[in-house]
Amino acid sequence: MNNFIFLGWHRRLNRRTGCAPPLYILIRSNHEEAMEVDNMIALVNEQQIQRIQRKASRSVQAKLFAVWEE
Repeated sequence: MNNFIFLGWHRRLNRRTGCAPPLYILIRSNHEEAMEVDNMIALVNEQQIQRIQRKASRSVQAKLFAVWEE
């Protein structure tokens, strides 16, 4: 695993809880995120969703594929 995964996790944690959250808030936040991941996995397995992609990323990817197919 690379460091970018942990940087994203830290950024998300700081956005949710603020800087240096107390331990009980950190535990609650990690539990909530784990439940979200479980729900997302179940939805993907049931083919209810395929993935979440930001609009900006989707448009850049569409342009890239258009250029690639030329």
